Amino acid sequence: MISHTTPSNIGALLAYACSLWRRGSEPYSPEVFRHFLAVERKRAEQSKRPVLVAMVSMRSEAEPQRMSRRVGAQVLSGLAHTVREVDFIGWYHQDYVAGAVLVQGTAPGDAAVAVEERVRRAVCGHLPAALRDSARVRVRRLSSKVAD
Repeated sequence: MISHTTPSNIGALLAYACSLWRRGSEPYSPEVFRHFLAVERKRAEQSKRPVLVAMVSMRSEAEPQRMSRRVGAQVLSGLAHTVREVDFIGWYHQDYVAGAVLVQGTAPGDAAVAVEERVRRAVCGHLPAALRDSARVRVRRLSSKVAD
């Protein structure tokens, strides 16, 4: 269980968490990823600055399919090439949906469309050609509530 964080230590906690991920540790688990997502959502609401969240899944027809370890690693590697030092990645739904939260300084307007294309190119660039059409990339502005 994630302990309660106060506004004074949220930035330090996120910086520490990002540094752990950057050192090659495993991507954040759904519990940790969603916790940091909720923290960022609250920070964005208070500061009125935009935050984007990118979600990547593999589709078999209309249903998401479970990613193998290899495909999951390729998707996460693609996401890692699109994030900055202050952003973070992990599993939104373990082995089904990988995510990246793009914080601080995200441009307003049509930025989500441009970021979605950048993420799609990076993720598809890490996938075998046979899987590229199955990749589904969505980038949305973080709203006041993140749905499961």
